[in-house]
Amino acid sequence: AWCESLDYAGSSDWRLPNAKELHSIVDYTRSPDTTNSAAINPLFQTTYLENGINNNGDANYPHYWSSTTHLDGIPAGARAVYFAFGEAQGLMNGQMMDVHGAGAQRSDQKSGDPASLPVGAGPQGDVQSIYNYARCVSSGSASASSGGQAPSANQPQGNPTQNGQTQPTGPAGSGQAGQGQQPPQEAIAACAGLSQGASCSINTPNGTVSGTCGTPPNSSQLARMPAGAPPP
Repeated sequence: AWCESLDYAGSSDWRLPNAKELHSIVDYTRSPDTTNSAAINPLFQTTYLENGINNNGDANYPHYWSSTTHLDGIPAGARAVYFAFGEAQGLMNGQMMDVHGAGAQRSDQKSGDPASLPVGAGPQGDVQSIYNYARCVSSGSASASSGGQAPSANQPQGNPTQNGQTQPTGPAGSGQAGQGQQPPQEAIAACAGLSQGASCSINTPNGTVSGTCGTPPNSSQLARMPAGAPPP
């Protein structure tokens, strides 16, 4: 509802992305353990939750809702797909751990109070958050694209409040790499005065992250790209 009522950056056709669209920006070469970042295309920024999902005390990146509904469940259609761009946490043997890995696709109840639910659900004790974040998209629906590029869209990011509603926090690190979009400013600054292929680094809430200067898809601007990323 928040995405559909959003009027931002000259557009009013914002919506919640479906599971395929949201999955298109997952980057499985990145994770909190390997790159000190979310498992997301480096063109995007993701809010870092010092106090964890729903303030559970385990620092993490938020879950993001998709518009894709699960037809099973009791009652049918009561759950929807979300993506954990950070640790996909679960409570196993009394210990909170990353049970599925960064970039995992899971489901959550669409509504309700997580405080009234068990901490973990299912065999892996999946965290039940409900108050998930939203990464709105515009400019059409999901479609196949060549070269591994995600569909072009601008993406403001929303975060939940205690009552489960969301509030805008502005562009998610300059939006997706649509035509004319530029990488995040810190990624550009990391390569100031450097050349293509040079080593570089940026500071994140989790520490310094190294990378290589390159030109991201649909951009003419030299910027930091993750170590091991394919050449532009």
